[in-house]
Amino acid sequence: MWVDEGTDIAQPSLVERLQQAFANPASVERFGGLSLGESRDLVNSVRLIENWNEASIRWLVQHEQGSLRLPYWVDHVGSQGTRWLRYMLQKSNLRQPPNSAWTEIQIS
Repeated sequence: MWVDEGTDIAQPSLVERLQQAFANPASVERFGGLSLGESRDLVNSVRLIENWNEASIRWLVQHEQGSLRLPYWVDHVGSQGTRWLRYMLQKSNLRQPPNSAWTEIQIS
C-alpha cells in the first residue's frame, strides 16, 4: 500500500499518523483486526519498505476486467453503501505507483 497525503488537511495527517504508528506501535489505540476493506480481508503483517532491491514490482491497478473485485469503501452499517472496483496485479519497474494504482475515496 502506498499512501499519498493528497489534499488531507487533518493535523496530524494520515501519513504522519502512520509514521507515528510504525515508530511507536504501543501508541495506537484501537480494537479488532486490521483489514483491507471488509473484516474477511485481514492483514497478516505490515512493514515499511525503505530499500527496494527487486527488479520488478507488482502494483494493484484498477482494471475493468480485473480478476480481483475489492471494496474500496466499506459501509459498516448495512453494507448497502459499500463501493467496489475491479483490480489486477501488474508488473512494473516503476518506483512509484502508476496513475491506475490510485483509488480516490470521495465522501459524498
